[in-house]
Amino acid sequence: MPDKKEINKKIKEKFEKLCNEVFTLRLRWKVFQAFLKILQSNEKLQILSTFAVSSIWNAFMYDLAIGLRRTLLDKDPRSISLLSILYDLIKKIEDRDLIYEAVKDIKNLESKNSIFWRLKYIVDKYIAHYDEGRKPQREIPLPDLFKKQDELIRKWRFKIIGEHLVNSTPVVQEEFQEIFTVPWLKGTYPEPEKLVTIVNVDYSYIKLSNGYTFFVDPSLPKDFRWEKGDEIVVFESYNYNKVQNSYILCNLTKKQWIKATHATCLGSWVWIKLDDC
Repeated sequence: MPDKKEINKKIKEKFEKLCNEVFTLRLRWKVFQAFLKILQSNEKLQILSTFAVSSIWNAFMYDLAIGLRRTLLDKDPRSISLLSILYDLIKKIEDRDLIYEAVKDIKNLESKNSIFWRLKYIVDKYIAHYDEGRKPQREIPLPDLFKKQDELIRKWRFKIIGEHLVNSTPVVQEEFQEIFTVPWLKGTYPEPEKLVTIVNVDYSYIKLSNGYTFFVDPSLPKDFRWEKGDEIVVFESYNYNKVQNSYILCNLTKKQWIKATHATCLGSWVWIKLDDC
């Protein structure tokens, strides 16, 4: 590593700003990975609204792809990117080994055979612009790109700043996944009233320890049976006009959901199976 005095102070300042941008981008990548894990482990989310899921997915993908292109490949000298800093570096230093490393990475970043060119092509042709006659969109190789970004940032932080990073993803100081553990629509799924048990059950109804009685929908599978003593959590569910329109029961013993919807024509509650808890 060259002596710190050999590196222009302005280059160091630009690289520090670049690192801050990279750290923020990698935190967004970490949030996206958490979202992806939740999505892949819950089939119900994929079934409920494919449009909503694909919209959130695309928003994440486009934001991350643009961020990667901006931090790595923006060649404009007025911009702060790894490529512009490397070009600046070879003009203002005399260390041949460092110049060699910079030129090698510049060629890699600009090569049409590299993963970086693929990123630039996708962002320019499909995200930033809507080009006429373009071919079907290619997949954005985000995991590989973030791995390459990490390697380059750690390498040049050591060479320019003199600091060694284990990785370029900061530690999150808060439990950002907590937002996925609570209902997002106010009043749709309120907190459970209390834990109750089944005190009586037969083929046509189930009675709970809180006094509620629910009549069994004959369309439920014959092998679907809740039993006396099963622990139940009762939720009240509301529609968008803030009118109660159903109960949601979660059988903690059987690990199954039931939605009990009021049927005015029958004057009773009928059951509709939802999904496993």
